[in-house]
Amino acid sequence: MANYDLLHSTTLTVGSTTSLTIGSIAGTYRDLILVMYLQGTNSNRINGIVNGDSASDKYRMVSVQNDGGTGLSDSTGAGTNAYFHAGVCTNNTWSVNTVNFMDYSSTVRQKTFLSHEGVGTSRTGLRAMTWRDDDAITSITVSTSTGNFDAGCTFKLFGIEA
Repeated sequence: MANYDLLHSTTLTVGSTTSLTIGSIAGTYRDLILVMYLQGTNSNRINGIVNGDSASDKYRMVSVQNDGGTGLSDSTGAGTNAYFHAGVCTNNTWSVNTVNFMDYSSTVRQKTFLSHEGVGTSRTGLRAMTWRDDDAITSITVSTSTGNFDAGCTFKLFGIEA
């Protein structure tokens, strides 16, 4: 059975924050899970980058989502995204978002992420993503596409032993 160790925990005390960076991530685990409990001033997407890398040719994504009864799916290829999709942050409704980073400490293969977002009964989504780089992940930044994170938002990063 795998062990989940809490590596980072932040709860915002003010609501004017637009991004959060978790840095100095040690390569001592096999996988990471980022768990975010969010609400914001606007309904918006949560973007993420790893190791400060916002090059548009690095991130790819396939997604499936349901917005209150309407199912959607899409994919993005080369030159489309300068970020990975980390979830959603909505106005007046708390959302739960998770991102799994598989084999994040490897230096011989590209990274794969899986994300899940849930906003009450109004929205759910799943995404499979890649970061086309073989560097180990040492930092993760998440930011709002518009607006701010509200006070009380929490961000927790867990390391998973193989």
